[in-house]
Amino acid sequence: MEQLQPRYLGDGTPAPLGPRSSRIPPTQQNNIGLLLSKHHVTGSITVEGFDGGKEDGEAGTFCNICDPFLYSTQIMTNPTLRANNQDITDLYNDIQNDTLPAVSIVKPDALARRPPGILQAEPV
Repeated sequence: MEQLQPRYLGDGTPAPLGPRSSRIPPTQQNNIGLLLSKHHVTGSITVEGFDGGKEDGEAGTFCNICDPFLYSTQIMTNPTLRANNQDITDLYNDIQNDTLPAVSIVKPDALARRPPGILQAEPV
């Protein structure tokens, strides 16, 4: 079964469509990111390789279908809400600097499955 890709790229632009594209239409339903914002609760989602929306992080590890915010029109078209998408390096910096938001959702991948400072990834 083919996985449906999100309609938005990490920088907020609509993802390209074409005959070989399998993108789900953008959604406008409520989601955890919108609920956190509505109730003035700080939060972020961390997906390894996000790299500030360029989706080209360390070792090409970004998984766009793993970031639910990329499917949300309200989040991806709002620069403030879109900024809650984070890379694993942002999470490590927030931990080190004691600046974690109230809610941190982390999608662990190869780099996140090991403690910071460990250079060699675990076998999958």
